[in-house]
Amino acid sequence: MSATKKCNSCNKTKPVRGFDRDETKKDKVQAYCKSCRKEYRLKLNLDKFDLTMEEYNDMLKKQNYLCGICFVDEGRSLCIDHDHIISRVRGLLCSRCNRGLGLLGDSVDAVKSALKYLERCK
Repeated sequence: MSATKKCNSCNKTKPVRGFDRDETKKDKVQAYCKSCRKEYRLKLNLDKFDLTMEEYNDMLKKQNYLCGICFVDEGRSLCIDHDHIISRVRGLLCSRCNRGLGLLGDSVDAVKSALKYLERCK
């Protein structure tokens, strides 16, 4: 029999694999299931960028539910990509592409340079 836990948000009892680990907790498991934590994080980001769930879903639909850069469906919520200087939302990206832009400093020149490098090394 697999271990189960009741989520403090949705009050559903789920297998422990449906919860993230948390070494600070007595049972080593988060109090909220992965689904509820995902919804909570998305809501925080929607609030941060003054977006409604309807606007987010419209953006998803316009992008065919795919990342705006690599066009892959990771099966997860897409990140809200934004201009860090003016906080304007640009679109939705998978976490890998979102981190890539961030690590390149959101710089068009750095992205162009990376592209030239990859083309040179082909």
